[in-house]
Amino acid sequence: MIDEILVQKMIEDEIHPDYTIFKYYETDPYIFIFWKHKKYDKDDERGKLIGVGPIVFDKSQKNYTILGSGSNNAHYYKHLPDNLFDEYRIINTFESIKAGIVRRKYVNTDDVDRLCQIITNGWASVDFDMYYSKDYDVEIHIIAVLKNKEQQDIIINFWNEIDYQYKVLNDMEILLWKTKDE
Repeated sequence: MIDEILVQKMIEDEIHPDYTIFKYYETDPYIFIFWKHKKYDKDDERGKLIGVGPIVFDKSQKNYTILGSGSNNAHYYKHLPDNLFDEYRIINTFESIKAGIVRRKYVNTDDVDRLCQIITNGWASVDFDMYYSKDYDVEIHIIAVLKNKEQQDIIINFWNEIDYQYKVLNDMEILLWKTKDE
């Protein structure tokens, strides 16, 4: 029922040539066609695009629509289950965060944020911060700011466990590598 050649052309022309068909989800009125970056996992921030949703095939109208953030798409999305991408859901545990990093071979900014939340027992805590320095490549490095030495040791131990590089910059800042061997 789906014209995969047409859908792939829509993805390449309207979204980006580096993306491809990833997953289908069929409901009574629609078929949802999800896409992902050809090189990166679905949950890898390097392959994320903001504002573009899935392609939807309307079975009754026999047409395709690319969903986006600029319109009201609730009448489409209400047909999707909440657990559609559960395999990519990361809960705030060291094990879950580690599993995501190991699988995709990359540390997302959200991974560092979640780790710092666990370590400091809070979200939007004044005890941690993160930033990118112009002195380092944002795809390869992130700086975690932790005021407490014990908390710094926890993130350093985590980085040792995943076998990624880090560098203590000063008594509060740790430069963390987001990729291995760079």
